[in-house]
Amino acid sequence: MEHIAALLLVIGCSNSMAECRELQVPVSVFATADECTAERPFAMGDVQGQAQHIVAKCLAVDP
Repeated sequence: MEHIAALLLVIGCSNSMAECRELQVPVSVFATADECTAERPFAMGDVQGQAQHIVAKCLAVDP
């Protein structure tokens, strides 16, 4: 089983930020935090246009 060190969480919200939902990205789990950080801009590009405001953050996973 592969060790997961970080998750990439991508949230898309309406213009008023009143309604938000998770946006699916091709890769959301990573073996290192650095891999997650490197993928983040590409993930943002993948979901561009799916919501008016998009936030993406790498979250550390405590094994």
